[in-house]
Amino acid sequence: MSAFKIDDKIGLKFIKILDEVKFDIDPPPATPTDRKFWEEVRSTKEIVKLADEIIEIINEFEPSFALNYNKHYID
Repeated sequence: MSAFKIDDKIGLKFIKILDEVKFDIDPPPATPTDRKFWEEVRSTKEIVKLADEIIEIINEFEPSFALNYNKHYID
């Protein structure tokens, strides 16, 4: 944005510097793993236990929700 003054009036000029870009590329499919992978390789037993506690809270509202263990994330 820039401002300019003509006589006793102020004008503003806006310039678009960023635009949304949409890609039509699908992300690669998640590589499935298991709980043991997350407890021993990717994270710790304490973090996985914390995920379990969060799921217990979520299941109070959505009983069908369950964890899926993927290589790069748990969903």
